[in-house]
Amino acid sequence: LFRSYRYAWTTGDSLARISVAPGASSVYTIVLTDSNNCSASDEVHIQVAPLPVASIQGSNQVCQGNSVTLTASGGSLFRWNNGNTSSRISVSPGVSSVYEVVVSNSEGCSDTASFSLEVLPLPAVSLPGQVTLTQGERLQLDAGGSADTYAWTPAEGLSCADCPAPVLQPKAGGTYCVTAVKDGCAAEACIDVTVSDECPVFVPNAFSPNGDQINDLFCPYSNCLQELKLEVYSRWGALVFSGAGAEACWDGAQGGQDQNSGVYVYKIEGTTLNGKKVVLAGEFSLLR
Repeated sequence: LFRSYRYAWTTGDSLARISVAPGASSVYTIVLTDSNNCSASDEVHIQVAPLPVASIQGSNQVCQGNSVTLTASGGSLFRWNNGNTSSRISVSPGVSSVYEVVVSNSEGCSDTASFSLEVLPLPAVSLPGQVTLTQGERLQLDAGGSADTYAWTPAEGLSCADCPAPVLQPKAGGTYCVTAVKDGCAAEACIDVTVSDECPVFVPNAFSPNGDQINDLFCPYSNCLQELKLEVYSRWGALVFSGAGAEACWDGAQGGQDQNSGVYVYKIEGTTLNGKKVVLAGEFSLLR
């Protein structure tokens, strides 16, 4: 014999099957009544597990080529969009990227968090790999002008140690490096410098002390000679002039008397920047 039943839930529903979405742990009771008004009841306890709250901590900027650690929290199981399943990951992206993690708890509930990581470019900095200089020679360096700060090492021989383009005049060879920093990101470039023993000395082959302000003095010149001394002799070996340092220039006179046109002999003595003694001799012409 077929029986009909009436259903009465504490939710007010009257169907045999209902769907519920409790916000907290709850008890649901049903009263079942048949056609003879006989009834029975039952109840079900539904435990509501708390949802995990996923989050990611870490620096949101990283310099190109460097790595940063991202840490997820909020649950016991983790699944990152790069395939990693640990709570903490180390990443080194080549471009700005977004990382996502699905965090689950022991009840199987999950939440998702995302994290944007910006990749900062390194400052553009470059130097020639190596160079050979003569003693006293100057070299204009240029590391590039896009960085916020510059630091050169060693500082000796440089016109400035914190600018992008110092002038280098080294006494000895070595490796010079610059560290450039922009937006907190650093890049380095180095140049190997060799200083040869060669010390060029410019000696004019003639001069004309006639008061026209052009070639009026016979002045040897070198940017790598220290303690320069000049002696001038006549063709017969008589000393007509001697001077040193800033006074090592002959005006064509001896004792206030102009000397005749002709060929004279010079002798130059000095010490190079690296301590080497130099002696040079030769002829030049006095023209009037």
